[in-house]
Amino acid sequence: MKAEVFALTTTSIVALARFVQLLGFNGRSAMDHIAHVVSDVLQGWGIAVARRSHAEWAKAADDFANALCTSPQPMSTRQSIKLSFLDGVRWSRGDFNTRHSAEKMRIMLRRAKAINLDNPAKILTDELDATKLNLMLYDKKQQRLLQSGSNRPNLLPRSNSGLLTPGGSDDAGPESQNEEIVYDESD
Repeated sequence: MKAEVFALTTTSIVALARFVQLLGFNGRSAMDHIAHVVSDVLQGWGIAVARRSHAEWAKAADDFANALCTSPQPMSTRQSIKLSFLDGVRWSRGDFNTRHSAEKMRIMLRRAKAINLDNPAKILTDELDATKLNLMLYDKKQQRLLQSGSNRPNLLPRSNSGLLTPGGSDDAGPESQNEEIVYDESD
């Protein structure tokens, strides 16, 4: 009778996270402890791990963190959990007790590289860099919009003295209290 092969899928990742949670681990647990449990379960149960892209590994780590964290967690905690999962998967590519032999560690790294998981931290930092870049691009777009708006007199409040008053403040004196917004409809 042929043994059934279990693969590391979204369903098995969620089940693994729930098992880790059942053992008492959560967002406050040491990263190494979570990684050890992930590695031991994958090795012990012989779960097949296929090659994935970095984006797919990031998604798998996110699935694990979502299943493990049943309440909202700070981003840094979630990133630590994601790294624990990826590191555990990486170590599972080695033999049992890999940490005690330089040769076994080299073999483990070669196997981890074969599934595109030789540097879990880089996967997560690349993801964070992409997020950071998107936030900066959005902010730059908003800044340009705000700057172009300040150059368009039809969008700025005017005081009774007729002076433009960005943000509703100027040095026009007591009359500036009676501002109105004037729109130029000649566009």
